[in-house]
Amino acid sequence: MAYARYDAYLKQLMKVPLQSKEIKDMLDTDAFWEKRMIPNPYPIFIYNDEQLNDDNNTRSNMFRRELQHFLELDSPLVDFNSMPRINTHDDRVVYPEQINICNETYVKIRKTLVEAGIKSSKWIVDKFINADDVFVGNRNHFIEQLYSWRTDPCK
Repeated sequence: MAYARYDAYLKQLMKVPLQSKEIKDMLDTDAFWEKRMIPNPYPIFIYNDEQLNDDNNTRSNMFRRELQHFLELDSPLVDFNSMPRINTHDDRVVYPEQINICNETYVKIRKTLVEAGIKSSKWIVDKFINADDVFVGNRNHFIEQLYSWRTDPCK
């Protein structure tokens, strides 16, 4: 379940100093993907994908303005909610590979995902987004969304 450990991948960008325990944790996260510490000289704009389709107009406008500013665009970004949705989930279609994560069969997977969410969200909120060249789209809403990673969505 290492794939839910977003912090392991963000740590490799070397935007913040890491303690040896953090480096070991990152390297031990999974064996599938080789990890390398490569300093990234470029600024980063981080957001949660849910921010792209936020129904709250105030937050959505703020997010788009901050992204526009980060990208140094002269023209405002279009409201993402007004764009056609392609390759998105359709509740009317059920595929055989789909699961209901709230089914009791998956309680262990949910527990593992919540543990990963706690670790990732804590590191991202406490360290990563405080780096000088990491910019957050609508910071308060972003943090609120990351805190939701710390709870089981089925309870």
